[in-house]
Amino acid sequence: MAVIRQWVLALGGAGLLCAVAQCLMPSKAMEKQLRLVLSLVLLCLFFGVFGKVSAQQMQDFSMEEQQAMPQEQQQVTQQGVLLLTRLELARLIEQTLLEQTGSSFTVSAIGLSQQDGEVTVQEVALASLQGRDPQEIADILSRQLDLSVTVSEVNGQ
Repeated sequence: MAVIRQWVLALGGAGLLCAVAQCLMPSKAMEKQLRLVLSLVLLCLFFGVFGKVSAQQMQDFSMEEQQAMPQEQQQVTQQGVLLLTRLELARLIEQTLLEQTGSSFTVSAIGLSQQDGEVTVQEVALASLQGRDPQEIADILSRQLDLSVTVSEVNGQ
């Protein structure tokens, strides 16, 4: 963050000096040459920061920003990632069941658990089993997606 602040201050200061230099220019004959020189100075300052910033500084910058993020915002971010994971998993389960059974199923809920930092799928709730045995559906998910889950129907059957 300090590198960016220093760069912006240097660029702003150089811009002001260039403006003053143009205002104090004694004759119109040198106007094009002065503008060229001032433009080159500003371009060097503008792009000069990229030569000074290393990958380590950028990584440190992102680490500082992440640590500065309030705990509530981190929790919201984690919940958002978890929701996207559940939605993608639900889509994958529905597609797999359609391919294997020829029937369209709707995933109503997915029960996840966390153990030793690993998230596992415990339960899959379907809107309707369409007359199929829950164990048959669980076996399909086990074979095709390597999920050891309990399958249930939302309306309690």
